[in-house]
Amino acid sequence: MDEAKADLARIARLAKRGSDSAAIAELAAISKLASTTSVRKAAKTALEARAPAVAAKLASVFKGAVPDRDDSLTQKLRELEAVKFPAVPVFAEVLARRGAVALSYVCAVGGALCKRVLADQIENAKLDLRFVKPLPDELSELPIRSLDLTRCGLVELPASVLAMPRLEELDLSYNRIRRFGPEVRRMKALRKLFFMDLPLVDLEHLDEIPRLRELEMYRTRIKTVPEAFAASKLEALRIVQCHRITQTPPAILKMRSLRVLELAQCRQLTEIDPGVYELSNLEYLDLSGAKLGDIPPAIGKLENLRELQLRSAGVTSLPAELARCKKLHTIDLVLNPGLTPDGLGGLERLPALRRLRIKDTGLAAHWTSIKRKLPRVQLFD
Repeated sequence: MDEAKADLARIARLAKRGSDSAAIAELAAISKLASTTSVRKAAKTALEARAPAVAAKLASVFKGAVPDRDDSLTQKLRELEAVKFPAVPVFAEVLARRGAVALSYVCAVGGALCKRVLADQIENAKLDLRFVKPLPDELSELPIRSLDLTRCGLVELPASVLAMPRLEELDLSYNRIRRFGPEVRRMKALRKLFFMDLPLVDLEHLDEIPRLRELEMYRTRIKTVPEAFAASKLEALRIVQCHRITQTPPAILKMRSLRVLELAQCRQLTEIDPGVYELSNLEYLDLSGAKLGDIPPAIGKLENLRELQLRSAGVTSLPAELARCKKLHTIDLVLNPGLTPDGLGGLERLPALRRLRIKDTGLAAHWTSIKRKLPRVQLFD
């Protein structure tokens, strides 16, 4: 009994020392090693009471931390682990501002803190690691859903990224990846993949990512889309300024789940296969930069189409069958000088049409008369 009283008195003295590191460590030891339940419980209660003070000190240390190594920062993280502090709002800010440096500090204290504090703070956050070289191995421990790895000097996907359990969105722009390997199938949660200015020569194996639904690429070296994608469940495919594509990839014509298709500004792609107009689930279609001439009547089959982008596509006329696209609310016709009021087809019979862009077309000079036929339509820049 006397021993217990002495321990409780000792706990009381330690509790008065606030966020003192030695006091925190001693309280943590008592909470685990004391011989009586009441003493262990008292020490635990004292630790929990210290948590806000420790968090405040942690925040101040973070703000003054040296961007390389800072032993005091790691020590404060260990103190947080000792007091079982469930959530520290400063973590989200620190991760956003200090990237991999703070990330490594946070992960250094071990799994428990990572899984508890980080899961609370950044589960739905986007982790921005642009320009970070090398990437920290601790990435695989984090429940991050969105990750930006722009300009990280990558020639392949690191194992730590492949192992991220909840990663849903990934940006790989401005790296040096030429090909993806079969290991990409390990990214079981990935739904959206974006990259710009990769020296990528093909899309092999990307169809093996089980939950991939959005694939977006700008300025790559690909020539086509592998036939394996025909069986994929992609809902959005954006291929922009990929100048080695010379024809509509046949696989696209079989991708019945597509809701968004962008085949835009690909200089060598001068014709669009009419099979594109058979993709009945399309809601957004962008064929900007192609040489389309007269839009074929088959476009009327896209009855779910909501937005049509035809910038600088050599459009000379729109067919009357376009009126069958009852959900179409936005059309962009900029930079089609050969399009005149005589080529507007059934535009006035589109009940949902609200936004029209006609700058640098043969329509601009006739907008007053066109407006009478389209009283609900607004021009947009």
